[in-house]
Amino acid sequence: MLFHIFVLLSVLVAIGSLRVAASSESCEFYARKLGAPLDGWKPVSDTDGPSCIRESVDLACPGEQYYDPATRIPECCDPEGTLVWMNKDAKLGYCCAAMHEWTGDLSTGEGGCCPIGFRMVDGRCQSLPSVENEEVAGKSCGCHSKSEPSPDDDERVTVPTVVADLTIKYGRCYVLSFPDGREIGSNRENNVYTPSGLFQDRPFRVCRSTNDCSLGGNVHYKGQFYLEDQIGMHSDRGGKMGWVTTHEKGSKMKFTLESSEATEYEGVMKCAELGCPIRLSAVPQELHFNEVLCETDPSRYLSVQMGDSDL
Repeated sequence: MLFHIFVLLSVLVAIGSLRVAASSESCEFYARKLGAPLDGWKPVSDTDGPSCIRESVDLACPGEQYYDPATRIPECCDPEGTLVWMNKDAKLGYCCAAMHEWTGDLSTGEGGCCPIGFRMVDGRCQSLPSVENEEVAGKSCGCHSKSEPSPDDDERVTVPTVVADLTIKYGRCYVLSFPDGREIGSNRENNVYTPSGLFQDRPFRVCRSTNDCSLGGNVHYKGQFYLEDQIGMHSDRGGKMGWVTTHEKGSKMKFTLESSEATEYEGVMKCAELGCPIRLSAVPQELHFNEVLCETDPSRYLSVQMGDSDL
């Protein structure tokens, strides 16, 4: 099990000007942007560049201390647990309970803790034999061995669309689901959204940009928008909201705290009626957008009313 250190350290990843010249003043600037306490920050350096830490209380860790790669929150790994390092110099890693191990891609953080003998696949632990059988089945019998692409390889090739505004509005929030009814949710083990993920009922706000989530009209045909996760990661005790990104090949939707990594989506529909699913660029399946109440006031995002330093 994990022992959480509630008041040991507050951690802030330094970006922008802080990477050029780290100072207590620039640490305070980024702390203010995140709504963190402003006192006690100091710049430090690791293999990923300058960052800021805030020391408050020195509590002993009975096991080994590490930082969660996604939140940079300090944690303590139980002596009976297993700790896998993503970056040992920076003490970034993943801790699993006894008789569990972390499986996945450490370079991207896509994976999670599973009982020994299981492997994390799309947010779920699967036994190694079943995973290996699926891999063998995909390689046997010469399937898709011809050079011509199969229609099944990319569903977007043959999907007709209509030139019409999308049935979603800027500044509104929606729960996302697949046509078969499975909701998109997050998981305890990583930052990947999956169908029927553990943490569902997540409102995503449709935004014009990462600085403007104000209320407005419908998103136009092939209109651009961003998706803001209103809940944040379960491991973040502060519940900081983040963004959806789909940058990597494989079209997996992921959570990120960095607005610079947020994906600008483009949407189309194959019908114009209310309730029609929307096809997003970089996402292989259509999604239903079911409107729900938002968690925060969209007016705080109006970029014309405040500068970045005031956020």
